Amino acid sequence: MKRRISDKETIKLIPKNKRLIEGINATGDDIMGLYYVVMLYNLSMALEKKIFKKPTKLIKWCHNEHQKTIKSIKSPHSQFVWSNMNDGIFYTLDGVQVTLRHILRSSNHSKPTIDATNNFIFSAIERLEEGGTMEDSWETFNQIQDKYIRME
Repeated sequence: MKRRISDKETIKLIPKNKRLIEGINATGDDIMGLYYVVMLYNLSMALEKKIFKKPTKLIKWCHNEHQKTIKSIKSPHSQFVWSNMNDGIFYTLDGVQVTLRHILRSSNHSKPTIDATNNFIFSAIERLEEGGTMEDSWETFNQIQDKYIRME
């Protein structure tokens, strides 16, 4: 089923029983996939700005995971920049843009999945980096996720 937004744009509607939030045209997997992509993107951008001790294995992994995951998201979405971070956008059934961070905040089911996603990224940092780079990467990711959750 498709819904026409304008003369040029149509949005494929996700069945009601598969949406995380009834009015948002996205499944729970799509929402968490976009959260994962946004966190990876923000982490890799922050790490690339470092002058010394760039964790190159981690940056490459972030990029590859980002590309793979973004292709798997079936709901119409996009990304935008706010402040110093990137965020995602999904659409309501009427075609209104809603930011990912607001969707996550309004969903009761997102907290455990956000924690699981963050823990997965932490384990990748631990697996891919060593020594001071790992600690720097952990600290950087902690700052990113904290800032994102607080909606700065």
